This record gives sequence, structure tokens and C-alpha cells, in this order.
Amino acid sequence: MRRTSWGLLATLLTASNALGSDQELLNILLENGAIQQAQYEALMGSQGAPGNFWVNENGLTVDSPDGEFQFVVGGRLHMQASFHDEHLPSASEPSDGSELRRARFHIRARVYEEWELESDIDFADNEPFVKDFFVAYTGMERAKLSAGLQKQPFSLDIEMSTNDLPFIERSVDHFLIVPFVDRAMGVRSELHGDHVFFAGGIYGESVEAERDGDDGFGTAARLIFLPVLERDRVVHLGIRGALRWLSSADDPLVLQDQTTNFSDLSVVRTMDIPDVDRVDLYGPEAALVWGPVSVYGEYHWAVMKRNPGSDLKFNGGYVAATYALTGESRATAYRIAEGEFKRITPERNFTANGGGCGAWELATRLARLDLNNRDIRGGREIVLTNALNWSINPVVRVMFEWTRILEADSNSIAGGDARGTDIFQTRIGFRF
Repeated sequence: MRRTSWGLLATLLTASNALGSDQELLNILLENGAIQQAQYEALMGSQGAPGNFWVNENGLTVDSPDGEFQFVVGGRLHMQASFHDEHLPSASEPSDGSELRRARFHIRARVYEEWELESDIDFADNEPFVKDFFVAYTGMERAKLSAGLQKQPFSLDIEMSTNDLPFIERSVDHFLIVPFVDRAMGVRSELHGDHVFFAGGIYGESVEAERDGDDGFGTAARLIFLPVLERDRVVHLGIRGALRWLSSADDPLVLQDQTTNFSDLSVVRTMDIPDVDRVDLYGPEAALVWGPVSVYGEYHWAVMKRNPGSDLKFNGGYVAATYALTGESRATAYRIAEGEFKRITPERNFTANGGGCGAWELATRLARLDLNNRDIRGGREIVLTNALNWSINPVVRVMFEWTRILEADSNSIAGGDARGTDIFQTRIGFRF
């Protein structure tokens, strides 16, 4: 060590930062007696050292030397295929095939520890589309205030990322609420305690609305109580509500589902609903996790306020269950600060040399959507979905799914012919 100067050590440390392995290098030097403990501690705590950066399942993270700034780059890639086994009239034939469902590039920046910027842009279908773009203040303890394009706090299913859901697509009932409470420009506040989470905000027009005229506006809120929040057990109880004033009462409203993102086939669809100037949404949600088993569900009611005309009331919901064959628990993936579950992480990643098998999960879901009320007969359907998911590691997940339309009443688009239709989907997903 007599020939090794502090300048050389600083150079080695700089190089190790560039490789994301500064601590490992210093550990080796210390173990080999090349540096003393005091020198090791001084180097590890040196404020003049360059900022750290590292890569893991959350992407590339770069920290400034003083810890005041952080920059994270990540994304997701979802490639999937779908096939319908059905006997529908030719006018109702679905489209089958493969697609790049999502190709997102995600950036998160932290500025002076208390400010955050998040941006999420999707490049699928060669049509760049901004999913999220907002600024947040996080300087208050257990609170967050954000402004920009972001999710509205309504529905556990919508709040959870597609990286984390145990199903390839959200259930059919979400087509009832997503035109009103999907992402929108607005202001959102979040608060949480040890067993409580609340989020609420005021927003402009939902990005899924696709209505002409001036933007509508609305408000949404979600309150969660967790009487049990442990490492392997969670009891999640919630209630939510939203009010949405539409952009124009003269612009008819249409509600419809879609069997897959690729199919362009709807089973239920309303006619044009005129004179709707406000929509009220409300409903409960609940989840129970006990070790490798989870059961969760939601229900929604949507009241269409017509002027003139009588109010309409549609409804839908789902109940789902998952079981981790390899023993992982979704309780460990619960985030009280967000009021939602993340995906399960394999206890042992799959490797070809026999190191592990990854995480295997079974999931089943029964969903319902009813668009029949008064003079509007859009149809009613009940759908069963079964899934097998293989998380090879925290980054790669392969999903297999079989869906059957158990019920489609005579008011549905293909009448009762949609009943018994089987839909098969598969996805390979990467997150980074």
C-alpha cells in the first residue's frame, strides 16, 4: 500500500462508480490489507466522490454526490397474442393476432429531495402517447401533492400497474368507469398512516373520453382502511366515489366493452345516450391476503344524470383470487403509501442450471357488466378468466390466459351467440 497514493484510490473509486461497484472494490482492498479501516471509512464517506449509479429491476438509477438529486430511467415492454374460438355471425367476427401492447419509457427525477417529476410515454403502435406527466411535492411527512397528467384515484384495478396485475387485461367492468376516471390533467393529494390511505383530486377531461367540445371536469376520491397489515396477511377495505360533469350535454355518450385490445369486438354496447350532463360513480373494494392466497374484488355503480330525461343506472364488478404455487405472498407486495399491491417477486429466480424455478401463480376472476336500464338496452355479460403466470425473475414474466363468456343476454351485440365464446391470450412482459 506504500506505493498506492490517495489520488490513485480516488481514481479507482471513480472507475468503480462508473461500473456501479465502488463498495465491492473497496471491500476487496480492505480484505487484502491494501487499505486500512480508517481509509476505507473515509473513502466511503467522502463527499467529493462522484455520484453513484446502479441498475436493477427498477431501471437505471443515478444519484448526485450530495444526495439532493436522483434520476431513474426505466420502462416496460408487453408483447402479446390473442385468439377467439367462437361461432359468431360474420358481422361480429373478432380480429385475432399479435401486437406490441405496450412499449413504455419511464423517467422519474427527484430534485432537492422534496420534488419529483414523473413521465411515462408509450411508443406502441408507432404512435407515441403520453401516459403520465406530473410534478409532485413530497416534503410533507406521509403526504404527497401532485399536478399534471396522472391517474384519478378510483378503483384498485385501475390504480395498479399493468406490470403488477395478475391478468393480461383488466376486467370487463372497467369499461363502465374508465371513460370518466382514467388519466386526466389535474391535482391529486395523497395521505397515509400506518393503516389508512386516502387519495383525492380535481381533474379535467379523461383521456379516454374522446368527446367533442369544451373539456369536462370532475373529482374523485378513494379511502382505504387496513385493519390487518402484516408481512404475510393483509385485510384491505375501501370505498370510493367520483363526480364527472361532461363537456357537452349535446354530445351523446356511448359505453361498450372490448373482448381483447386487438379484437375490435364488443359484446355489449349502448346506443347513443343523449342529454347526459353529469355522471356519479361510487362503490366498494376489498382484498384479503393470507400467505400465498389472495381474494379481492370491486363493484361500481354509474348514475347518468340526464337533463331532460330520467336518470340511468348501470353497474358492474368482479371478484378474483390468486394462489402462488411457489409460496410467495402478495402481502409483501402491498404498499400502504399507494393503497395498492405490486407484483409478487420470486423467492428464487429461474435459471437453466437448476438454481430456481421463479414464481408460479394461478389466478381466476369472475366479472360482470350490465348496461341495461330504462330505455337503454346495451346488454349484460358475465365473463370468467383463468390465468397461469410465471415470473421468471423480477424483470421477466410470462402469462397464459383463458377467458370464457358465460353469459351474454339478448340485448348484446351478437345476441345470445356470444355465450360460450372462448378467448385465449398470452403475454411476455419485461419491466426495467
